[in-house]
Amino acid sequence: MDKRLGMVIILFVTLILTSCSSESPTIESTEATIISSETTAEITEMLTEAPSALNLITRDSVVDQYMYELVMSSDGKVVGGFNIWADGDLVRFDLADSGQSMYFDYGKKEAYIYITEGNTLMKVPIDTLGNEWESPFIFASELDDVALSAMNYKGNETLDGKKCQIFEYDNLGTTATYYVWEEEGLIIKMILEYEGQPTYEYYFKNLDINGNYDKELEIPADAKLVG
Repeated sequence: MDKRLGMVIILFVTLILTSCSSESPTIESTEATIISSETTAEITEMLTEAPSALNLITRDSVVDQYMYELVMSSDGKVVGGFNIWADGDLVRFDLADSGQSMYFDYGKKEAYIYITEGNTLMKVPIDTLGNEWESPFIFASELDDVALSAMNYKGNETLDGKKCQIFEYDNLGTTATYYVWEEEGLIIKMILEYEGQPTYEYYFKNLDINGNYDKELEIPADAKLVG
């Protein structure tokens, strides 16, 4: 009998609590939850410190193995570019839409120009081809502490599967926007806007570092050496 009485009392208390809770409108409870969530998000955003270009961008990066496709644009129109693969002393440089490749071996001080049409290969003096080109490493190394500290954080975007933080720098009528790969601190894209001038964009598309590029760096074995 005591056990049955206990169950009746529990049932009675449950009915009373249910009745009391039903007096509060469900809509007001839902609105309170929504407001609470929004307030929490705002507080979290206020407390989260914006990324710093000075802390994020790597200026002294030494990378021996890398590849990327540089796409250069002016006012949204592609005006040039190249593909590059590098592994230590070996470099391959493909001019966009030219059907030509340049192979460098700085260890042997040799250089070759390969022409797809005709499958021909020409040996040329290595010092006539130059050894400097636009790269994310050079772009980063040219930035000083003053410029980095003055950059404003603009948000983030994903490029080629890489999360990038976006920074903007204004200087004497020129605005530079940098898309920085968060994981490696490298500049994936840079946009330059000059007052009254075209807008230029440098996009290091599909940037990859520390990969294996033996196949791409190998000179075609069946190429005919001419000249």
